[in-house]
Amino acid sequence: MSTWARYSFAVVVGASAAFAAVALVAARPTSQSASRPMPCVAVVHDIVDLGRGKDLHEHAYAVRLDALAQQSTRTSGTLALFAGDDRYDVNFSDVLARGRADSRSAVPIVVRFPAAVHIDRGYIAALGAPRVQSCVTMTREADDPQASGRIPAWFGALLERTRELHVVEAPRPQKEARAQCSLQNRRAYAKSLATPSVLPGALPSELQSKPVDVPVLVMLSDSGSVLDARPAHPSSLPALDDAAVDAARRSAFVPQLVRCRPQGGEYLFVMTYLPDS
Repeated sequence: MSTWARYSFAVVVGASAAFAAVALVAARPTSQSASRPMPCVAVVHDIVDLGRGKDLHEHAYAVRLDALAQQSTRTSGTLALFAGDDRYDVNFSDVLARGRADSRSAVPIVVRFPAAVHIDRGYIAALGAPRVQSCVTMTREADDPQASGRIPAWFGALLERTRELHVVEAPRPQKEARAQCSLQNRRAYAKSLATPSVLPGALPSELQSKPVDVPVLVMLSDSGSVLDARPAHPSSLPALDDAAVDAARRSAFVPQLVRCRPQGGEYLFVMTYLPDS
């Protein structure tokens, strides 16, 4: 009988991934308690420092949203943006969160601050009318493309269109308690790796003599729960993709720690199908 046997779990950084092997432990399915907040239907895609643009007059950041679905959706809610221990709760309305099947470039929320500020992270705190539905969050680190030299094409176009954008004024910040811990930073890791609940049938003859890697893109929340899982590179064998996605969704993960705070992110979960020897 063919078996699923080898696993790897890695952080996805831009278009590349650095792989890290993990120890396989006894697999056990995981479930979310009904009392916990449900995952948001959208997450923060990126947070980009716009600096002090010629038409913004003040310091500003652009925040783009992704929908956790194939199709794009319009949504309203509250962003939580952080500058050190200062938290800015920014209400937004009727913003397009881009779906996976949508090739359009998402129009970002532009948040304008009255003075220079360094936003280092953020997430969607609530969806619906502001503060109605709390969410299982996934924090994003802010990016400064001008400092890093990695300026995406949409960034330059955005700076040229600042007069057309609806700009949201940042509210007064609230102070957050400073996190204290003995371990400030830690990579994410898999705590429990599940096998697929339904194994695929026989593979085509050309694949029966060699291992087959099935990569799955997994999005983890700040609590480590799986917000989304999908084939990283859809194959011509949907049964293999479905089995790997099923295993990724039922596995248990521990999120990374960044400056003492749990932080979600996107990872590559690879399962290898081993044919009969």
